Amino acid sequence: MAPSTTATSSRPTRAVKKKAPASSATSTSAGGRKSQKTATQKATTTAEGTKAPAKRGRKPTSIAVAAATAKGVSPSCAAAAATDLGISAEELAIYNKLTARMTAMNKAQKEAADLEISTRNAQLMAAELEDEMESGSEADEDEAPPAKRPRRMVLDEDEQEMASALTSLPQINSLPEEEVYMSEEEDHEKQNRGSEDEQEEDIDHGDASQDPFQDASNVDSGDWGSLMDNGLQVTSTSNNASENSKAISEDTSSTTPSTRHSTPQSTRRKSSAGGKSSGKITENSFSEKVVLLARAAKDFMRMRFAYGDVFPPTDPAGRATFAWDIIKQSSQSTPALREALKEAAASETTKKDLITFAMYGRNAIMNSIVSKARTKVEGYYQLSGGPQKIKDDVEWLIQDGAFMYGDIELQKRTFNCNKPFGSDLIFTIIKSQWFPSSSRSKSDSTTTVALVKDGTLPVSMIIFVTAAIEHSLKEYSTGKQTHFDFTEELSKASYKTHFNVWKVLETKSSRWALFWPKDLFKRLLASSNALASTDQDIDEVSARHVAKVDFSELDRIAELAEADSISPSPQTGLTASSAPAPPAPGPSA
Repeated sequence: MAPSTTATSSRPTRAVKKKAPASSATSTSAGGRKSQKTATQKATTTAEGTKAPAKRGRKPTSIAVAAATAKGVSPSCAAAAATDLGISAEELAIYNKLTARMTAMNKAQKEAADLEISTRNAQLMAAELEDEMESGSEADEDEAPPAKRPRRMVLDEDEQEMASALTSLPQINSLPEEEVYMSEEEDHEKQNRGSEDEQEEDIDHGDASQDPFQDASNVDSGDWGSLMDNGLQVTSTSNNASENSKAISEDTSSTTPSTRHSTPQSTRRKSSAGGKSSGKITENSFSEKVVLLARAAKDFMRMRFAYGDVFPPTDPAGRATFAWDIIKQSSQSTPALREALKEAAASETTKKDLITFAMYGRNAIMNSIVSKARTKVEGYYQLSGGPQKIKDDVEWLIQDGAFMYGDIELQKRTFNCNKPFGSDLIFTIIKSQWFPSSSRSKSDSTTTVALVKDGTLPVSMIIFVTAAIEHSLKEYSTGKQTHFDFTEELSKASYKTHFNVWKVLETKSSRWALFWPKDLFKRLLASSNALASTDQDIDEVSARHVAKVDFSELDRIAELAEADSISPSPQTGLTASSAPAPPAPGPSA
């Protein structure tokens, strides 16, 4: 039997019992079960369609009122509605408490269930992820490629400029090349020259396949001076292949270039007869006498390029004649070079190699200039902002030759029309090539000394640098930089265009045409210390410092001082005979 309780009990079982019609609100708990059963039967009868008395129909209405109260109806309104329906205040309070408690319990149960599900899902995902990682690591260990060795590039700014001019090797089938090593003289010279000369020496060898003595059918005049083959001379004849194979097998002391300086000099030195390897002509290709002429000829070729001999004949015979004339001119400076010229002329092989080696100087300086232009145009003209903007900017720069004028403002589309060939980029490239701020490079020191002697710049130098800048700008004509070779055909067309522009300026304003190269030279000289190490500059400064000295008087003073130290006087430390006479008046200052 259930214990007897009052109507105010808060237990849920008792709360349900209190939900009785108004007529039985005062019933005791002892008859609660019977009342609950009776109410349930009545509610079932009503749901099945049996007509219930009006008194019994108040129960659903009371529940609806209580639910409305729980949903936010004000307590006063809910109390009034309960009074109208005959629900006591105690019953309404019990219902509200039960509703709130059940809601809280349901919410707590739902949150606990959600937390348990989330925790289980997280554990499952973590376990699945761990399984995948373990299986993936095992597969990676089976299929992973070997780790690459880190590479380190150590290039200075000038070397990077030189390297940017190099093009990729063509796909060819050839035997492995034999390493070419420097002679002792060349090794010593290159260590003294510096990194820029080392890079240009590599570019010098970049055109070995362009032999001036080749048949006309094998010469592409448009590619002379380019680096299409990077200096590799590849032939398909079996004789040449066997010779190369034999040379490789005989040279057992070969090492890689990276270990060249650690190799004893005796293993690097080769005879002049075997100096030509893998198609390249190096200083090892010549005797000790002729190698001096080879160096002088290459330097003289670079100077003649700066002074206007930019484009030699395109036919092989004419090209060979042009180079040989340069070699003969370079040999006139000393008797030793003249003797070397006689020795070279006596051998067709030596003469041929000497011509090829001299032409390296021209090819190297061409590629050096265009490399400097390539690395500087983007920053100087501020080519940025997306492909379409770059394309529009380059089109404006090239269309009317705006790029070569001074005081250019790309965004405003303005320039100083009274400063033709006045671009600061022209000044910068000429300074970098022929008036460097350091004395590392001496490849063009002969040219620099000649420029100082003349006191002006050759017009051809200004024009070729302008052509190189135009070529570098055209590489951005699609909106992004696309390298293409600065071939002789392309450079000649651009050079001719700007040369014609200069001729017009010279005709219309001859005084300016004389003034501008001199003014440009003065500014270059003032901004550079390139001449600090030249012999001519040192001799001139030394001569000025002692120009007013009486050298005979210096000798007389020294002679008297020596005599005084030999026979001193007891009183004064000087003898009467050795006392120096008053010095004769020297030349006035």
